[in-house]
Parts: sequence; structure tokens; C-alpha cells
Amino acid sequence: MYASVVIGYIWKKKPCKVQKQAGRCNLISYMGQQRRSNWTKPSSTEGPVGYGLTHPFCTDCSGCNSALFNCGEIKIEYISVEYARDVEIQSTIGNTTQEAILHMKQFVVTLIQTLQMYESLISGLHDMVLPALTDRLYVKNVHLYVQHLVQTCQNVIWISMTAVTGDKGFPQIQLWNRLIKEMLRNKFSKIGFIDFFPISNSTKAHSDNVRLTAALYKLLTSFLYYICIHKSFKIVFVLFKCALVSLLYNMSKIP
Repeated sequence: MYASVVIGYIWKKKPCKVQKQAGRCNLISYMGQQRRSNWTKPSSTEGPVGYGLTHPFCTDCSGCNSALFNCGEIKIEYISVEYARDVEIQSTIGNTTQEAILHMKQFVVTLIQTLQMYESLISGLHDMVLPALTDRLYVKNVHLYVQHLVQTCQNVIWISMTAVTGDKGFPQIQLWNRLIKEMLRNKFSKIGFIDFFPISNSTKAHSDNVRLTAALYKLLTSFLYYICIHKSFKIVFVLFKCALVSLLYNMSKIP
């Protein structure tokens, strides 16, 4: 959903062409790598847990197809990584999807997961279904994930998990956001952090239980887009906060 909104927004500014795209079960070839001869099932603290568990080398998510878009000044790549420690993709050079990304032949500007200049990340909701995943292990998995990325990516931005309305199955969202923010501040001080939870913690911010409104997605998309164009997180972040305040004010007037 978010990837389509990103591309839709950028398309209005510059025509975007699909340069290449992966299906649900061929992400590994999209990455230019080869499958391991034997796919190892995940532990109780790793994903996948659904379709990907019964169909090795496939993703749990049915509509999260990775793709590379050429949008003029920048190229945008969405890569599906569903869990902080994800073993859906097991290649001859790595046991996890994160390691496969690390060894991709080329990185481009990616607004979701993986890029040359700015890497924007969000992870956590899928992890909450893992029965044995404690708070400590989740932070450890994210730490390892980010550690892989900073070896290749020039800049990384972590986007907090958003609120899930009316669903008691996700009680850790705020706690995990806080723990990840603290870990990043202590271990990776140069990584940007966007806390999107407060604005998403309202029924007015949602189009359904999980997805946000198009206006919020467009705001986040424009922020990431202009970071890539202007190459400045701090300057664009100030403008983003001003736009966010304005949007919150307008939302408060919605009956």
C-alpha cells in the first residue's frame, strides 16, 4: 500500500517507469542471487510464519512485490522485508533476507527498504505475531538489521511503527518504538528517526485498521522525496514538522 502511494506521489512530479519487478516467490533472483540448496525453517523468533513458511523462498505478504522505479532525478526501490530477522530469502551468500540485501549488486535511492543515499525503514508489526519474540530479542534483531545496512547505505532513516486502531493484538507498538529510538540514539547516532505514531493514533488518520489516509502517506512521501533531492535531513525535517502541525490542526477540525 505505502509503496504504491509513494510512486503515485512522485509520478505527479516526474514520470516513473518500472525498471524491474519481483513476484511473490522470485525475490531472490530479483536480487541477482541464487537459492540455497536447503531452505531452513525459521526459529520461533524469526519470520516467515504464514505462506512463506509453507512455500520456501516466498513472502508471507501477497501484495508486497519488490520493484525498482526510475523516476528521473532518482531511482526508487521497494524491497519487501517483513520481519526484523527475516529468513524468507536464503541465498548461497547469506541466511537471511537482510544479508541478501547487503550483498545486492547495486543500491539505488530507496524510500522503503534499501538505498544508496537514503534508506527508509519500518519494521515491527509482523514481528508481533512471533510467539517467542521478547522485547529484548526484537531490539537485538533490529540492531543487527541496521548494522548490516550501515555498511552499505550512506544514510539511514528509521520510520516508527504507526498505530493499529481497534486491535488489541498489537500492544507493544509504543514500547517497541521507544526501545528502537533509544537503541538507535545510543548505537547509531547518525541515523534519522521519524516518530509517526502520535499522528497515526487516531481514527481520523486511518483509512482502515492498519492503513493511514492518503494525505498522511503523501506527507511522508514528500518528506522522503525532498530529502533525496536536497540531500539534507535536518533542513527538510523542519519543513516536515511544520507541515505535520498544519495537518494535525486541520484533522482536529474534522467532525
